[in-house]
Amino acid sequence: MKHLPLTFCSLFFLISVQFTLSARAEISFLNYRDGETLPYPLAVVKGKCKDDLKEVSLDLNGERLTFPVREHRFNSIVMLKEGVNDLKYKLPGSDCTFRLIYEPSNNTRKLRIVYTYLKSSEGKYWDVAARKTGTKEDIKKKISLSALMYQTSLAELMKNAGYGRMTFEIMPTKDGGLVHELEIDKTAQEMLRGGPSLRNALFHATYPYDDKIQDAYVSAYVRDAMDGGKSLPGQTAATRNRIHLITVKWGYNPSTLHELNWALVDDTFLGKDRLTSGTAGLWLHEAGHTFYGQHTLKEGIMNSGGGWL
Repeated sequence: MKHLPLTFCSLFFLISVQFTLSARAEISFLNYRDGETLPYPLAVVKGKCKDDLKEVSLDLNGERLTFPVREHRFNSIVMLKEGVNDLKYKLPGSDCTFRLIYEPSNNTRKLRIVYTYLKSSEGKYWDVAARKTGTKEDIKKKISLSALMYQTSLAELMKNAGYGRMTFEIMPTKDGGLVHELEIDKTAQEMLRGGPSLRNALFHATYPYDDKIQDAYVSAYVRDAMDGGKSLPGQTAATRNRIHLITVKWGYNPSTLHELNWALVDDTFLGKDRLTSGTAGLWLHEAGHTFYGQHTLKEGIMNSGGGWL
């Protein structure tokens, strides 16, 4: 048997390698550098795929996540643990590991998020999307995710303005959660009749001021507080010093990262009722008011909905 010339074998090997590489899906990352350190835990990783894929997947901390791809681009929102995080993206024919490091800034000033509810409601809320009553634990997940998203949004807005990734830190609860609770032993009508002075007295008694803590109060609807001509307004806001209170319809707010990642490509048209869309930009915009975001921002979630993504 004749042996093939060495040059022919080398050429065959080279062609094989090039074919294998060209068959693999390529991926690039657009907004973070490999090994970059972030001051917040919820990272929005923007990527671009060479091939026309429908979705990409990622293994992180023992969990498999999938993200939608549109026009070769994707956003993958992931929760980082403190320290080094190796994001292992899975593509057809290849894998890609991208490293991010989460290092809290340890700012002594904290933002305390307080979920307020009437005692009679037991913390339950009316889910306008599912048209059913939701649990207290479920709405706390929604509020936590909203807070983390706005924390990230603010950091990216500050970076784009030339200040670096500066943002607020969230004051944790005793059990390590992000949402504190305030139970009010009043009815909805008593709250209305008492006005801002009653609300302010309740808040001050439960959470006295601290020079290094700012309080954001997020209240939920219960069905009785929504229906009827004498019910609470559809959306109310009251500001006093460093306290901001806002009530929004929480039905469309995602509770999990999976729901959030797929909500980002939801292009439901906003109808006459601004609170009827399932888009991520809308609920995050309203949550931003609770965290002192105003309409005067020239860019970011408070100006253009989900445009910053």
